[in-house]
Amino acid sequence: IDGDFDRKTFNQLIINTTGVTLEASTENTSWNPKYVQAVDKAAGYWTVEISIDWESIGFTGAPASGRRIGFNLMRNRPRKTEEYLQWCPTRTDARRPHLFGQLAF
Repeated sequence: IDGDFDRKTFNQLIINTTGVTLEASTENTSWNPKYVQAVDKAAGYWTVEISIDWESIGFTGAPASGRRIGFNLMRNRPRKTEEYLQWCPTRTDARRPHLFGQLAF
């Protein structure tokens, strides 16, 4: 999530199939976002739902109309050959915010 849409910095939230999480930030090493998650795993698939507090990505309340943020989703499936699926492909490195998609409010 590139909350200030500078295309350089971002916050990262990683959730695996068992619900274990990792939070990381290029700006704030103590980033501790407020969020709620739900993971469901069944035969052949899994889903995750996330609700993140706006303040956790730098907003005071919901974004104003016309505001944009950088955003990307990625699925990493480690097997004999790595499988990466992304909403907006960032080629060989998922940490390239200049290639993130945009969410407009």
